[in-house]
Amino acid sequence: TGEIVDVPDAYFAKYPVTNKLYRSFIVWLEAKAASKLLSAFNTELDAIANDNRWGKDFGAHFNNGKSDFATLFRSRYDEDRKYDGEDQPVVGVTWYAARAYCLWLSLLEGDKRLYCLPDEMEWEWAAGGKQGTTGQEVRRYPWSEAKGGPNSALANYNKDIGTTTPVGNYPDGVTPEGLYDMAGNVWEWMQNWYDKDNEWPALRGSAYYSDKADALRCSSRLINDPWFYLDLVGFRVIRSSPFSS
Repeated sequence: TGEIVDVPDAYFAKYPVTNKLYRSFIVWLEAKAASKLLSAFNTELDAIANDNRWGKDFGAHFNNGKSDFATLFRSRYDEDRKYDGEDQPVVGVTWYAARAYCLWLSLLEGDKRLYCLPDEMEWEWAAGGKQGTTGQEVRRYPWSEAKGGPNSALANYNKDIGTTTPVGNYPDGVTPEGLYDMAGNVWEWMQNWYDKDNEWPALRGSAYYSDKADALRCSSRLINDPWFYLDLVGFRVIRSSPFSS
């Protein structure tokens, strides 16, 4: 039997972060307008680099690029026509860039801890949901069990299309709770480390290039170097409290 773990409340974005949303972050960095927000962003990143909060290698990454954050954090596929559509998920961003984006979003609302990447337990609970008489079991795949295993109507995978698709293009594969692209399209960076040595962040969700149905299971995991930027990897954000209405 698996271990039962309490998962705190987390409010998931409906879609992975798109190029359009991510570019607003890069445009802000390029402007370099003197402001309290920019000062807070620089100060917090400097503190993160000094205390190894994002791992022992972030300091070098930060110090090599802090004179030009826009270049440091820009998607490496931002001008690649295969991946650059406004509504396609942003890819080609490092784990550090994804976390910097979350920090920026948080500071925009005056709380540096408001947005973050999900950890694996939060992500799997969101992907698998609750079912069964006890409400403790999770689905094998993000969509309802009645729809069966993966197919081309439920997810972008198996190289069927050969690139990412605009978020929300697979409404049949949405979770019963309303989350899109939790399987296929892009692997998503997780907040937590995969390994005990804190060298490899975890990934969840699978991608358009995944050719095995098992990769789309809610329990499937992958690792990547935090420095790497791949056309298979994007991210989704969560927040610690709901939006006020």
